[in-house]
Amino acid sequence: MLQLLLSLIVFLLGLWLLRRGLTQLTTRYIERFLQRLVKTPWRGFLTGIAATLVTQSSAAVTILSMGMVAAGMLRFEDTVAIILGSNIGSTFTLGIISQSPTQLSPWLIGLGIFGYVFITAPRWRTVFLALCGFGLLLYGFQGMTSISATLLTDHRLSYLIAFAKNSPLHGVLAGTLLTMLITSSSASTALTISLAKAGLITLITAIALVLGHNIGTCLTSILMSIGGSRSVVRVALTHVLLNVVGVLLFLPIIQPFQRWILQLSPHIDQQIILSHILFNGITSIIALPFTRVIATSLMTIYKDKSS
Repeated sequence: MLQLLLSLIVFLLGLWLLRRGLTQLTTRYIERFLQRLVKTPWRGFLTGIAATLVTQSSAAVTILSMGMVAAGMLRFEDTVAIILGSNIGSTFTLGIISQSPTQLSPWLIGLGIFGYVFITAPRWRTVFLALCGFGLLLYGFQGMTSISATLLTDHRLSYLIAFAKNSPLHGVLAGTLLTMLITSSSASTALTISLAKAGLITLITAIALVLGHNIGTCLTSILMSIGGSRSVVRVALTHVLLNVVGVLLFLPIIQPFQRWILQLSPHIDQQIILSHILFNGITSIIALPFTRVIATSLMTIYKDKSS
């Protein structure tokens, strides 16, 4: 259990450093990007994907959207498509990591630390910070996905696994709780991959956990909306609504979805990553034509105080 915990801490530290570096480099440009390119739902959708790929955080894009709505720089209606895009953008983090050679991680960490300590130019220091973060991310991911089946002997983890294996619904609830505790869907999905590779859970349980991770990641936007304007709260509600409805739509078809995933790849880690990408991709594309309807409905249900 200690090995898993340490790997998780390294992964989260790497994710934080990578996001911090990328955010410092790009926040000003992303604000302009969001403001200029969200004139239609499709453009907002693609902008959400691009912004999340750059920041490596759907939560950061959602929170940035909240701030821009609060400042009057962005209309609430435009954030629905951005959130749908950010849901897809967030799925590529583990895809990129899983395809990267893990033997590079010590070199990336060393180069990142060296550059951050000895380079004085602020912009380059930020680049090296992100580089170090990516190296730690690779190292933590490799550590988590190489955990052995002896993890089952840890009673705390065995309770969670046993609960998740009861049914897909239990798996969704366990995945939601896990992501709320870790506050990172990428980290909780990496943990799910480690459990599956160790043979502790089946693919269908892993898919259910991944669905839950998509709900659990909404906690950040909910917390950030507390005390905000009604428009800001509506952005958080949109995030929750889209993810919860998407999960509810997928739960009844989880068995055929699993069979489809099994045909796409023979490797359990790739199967889980594919299920994450396809779930978010399919639900986002289905919801995209209805962004205006969703926005109008939320504005009707949760009106401004002056209305």
